[in-house]
Formats: sequence, structure tokens, C-alpha cells
Amino acid sequence: KQPPSDPILERLRTMSLADKIGQMVMVGIEGRYVNEDMTAWFKEGRIGGVILYGDNIVNMEQTIELVNGLKQASGAAGIEPPLFIATDQEGGLVSRLPDESGEFPPARTIGETGDPQYALSIGRAIGQAMAALGMNMDFAPVLDVDTNPDNPVIGNRAFGTTPEDVIRMGIPVMKGIRSEGVIPVVKHFPGHGDTEEDSHLGLPVVTHDQERLDRVELAPFAAAIEQGADVVMVAHLLMRAQDPDVPSSMS
Repeated sequence: KQPPSDPILERLRTMSLADKIGQMVMVGIEGRYVNEDMTAWFKEGRIGGVILYGDNIVNMEQTIELVNGLKQASGAAGIEPPLFIATDQEGGLVSRLPDESGEFPPARTIGETGDPQYALSIGRAIGQAMAALGMNMDFAPVLDVDTNPDNPVIGNRAFGTTPEDVIRMGIPVMKGIRSEGVIPVVKHFPGHGDTEEDSHLGLPVVTHDQERLDRVELAPFAAAIEQGADVVMVAHLLMRAQDPDVPSSMS
């Protein structure tokens, strides 16, 4: 008896090398609407995903039109896998959705409640808001442990100052987002919590030994993966115990 065919493998067999490479690329775009140049770009690049930033988003109506336009452009280019349409919707300072979607608390506020069910409900609400706009991927939640008060980029984006707090409150947010059909992306692996530089501007360096990394920085990501994390975002930092020469984003 022949085993049932695998539709993913069957689809891969029909894809060219250019198709496969394009599907591994996620791009940002300029503007707030899809135009002919962008449609041609999809056709040429076989793009797999788009990330939207604050400059791309004005209000609910415009965002829905943009998202639908991106899907249509991808479909017109003959790209069959669904386009990843993503943004950074953490809550608090890092909120990309239009104002009509409502306000979402920062991770620290969620963490301070100590209530995983509340965290789950916030994750669900974020997922619902994104799904209503047609988006299917969220670069959240943050699973960094906020152990350095001089950190310029994490702060209240973290659920807490211990790995236990981050695991207890961050994993339910991840699951809540996913429950609404939106793919959560945990970040910033392997751990941006104990740094004093913004990785957008320089190269943060983490000098802890492996025992400390396993116990603190890596623990929330290990827990997330054990509980089915779909995607992990890699940070741009140098973690000497892991690789003394090459940043994590390229190691």
C-alpha cells in the first residue's frame, strides 16, 4: 500500500531554486499602498513575507487595504504559499497596529500581575486584532530577561527580571497569539536582556559563561521551544561563550 502523498513535498518538487530562495526572504516596503512596481517586484523576487512598520500603517481602513493589496500582488505573481504579513505588536511602546485596534499593555505590566491567564487573554486579544487586519505573523513576545537596568532597548518590554517570571508570563502570551491563527515569533534569541548597547546602533556583547546563559538568558527560549514555539528571532549580539568571534545573527 502506497503511503499518502505529502502536499508540502509535492509543492516543493514544483518550485524552482529562485522560488525557494524567495520564500525565505521577508522584506520591508515603502509606502502605504500597493502599486504596480511592488506587484512586479513580487513577481520577480518570489517574496515570502512582508514586515510592516509604523510608517506603513495609518488607520484601520488603510491597513486592511494595504494587507489585501499585498496578498493580491503575491497571488498575481503566482506564489501559492500564503504570504507572511507581519509586524511588531508587543504592546506598550512597541505597538504597530492602528489606534482603532485598541491599546495593549507592555510586557512588564502583564508580568507584574503574576496571572498567566491574564497573559493568555492579552495574547489572544493581540492575535484577534492582527487577524482582523489580515496579518498572520507577530514579532512577539519578548522573552529576554531584564537583568540590566542600563539596557537601552529591553526595559519594560520584558515580562520580568528572572527567567522564571519571563517563562510563567511570556509563554501564555505566545500561546494566546497562536490560538487566533497568528504565528508568534519569540525574541531576541539568544538573549538581549543583559546588554548596554542598542543592537540597531552597535554590537552588544554578552560575556557570561555557559552555566549562567543556560540558567538565565537561554532558559525562556528553551521553555518556549519545548512548548511548541513556531519561530525564533535571532538577535544581533556577540555572546562570547557561544561564539567569541561572530555575532549570533551570523554565527
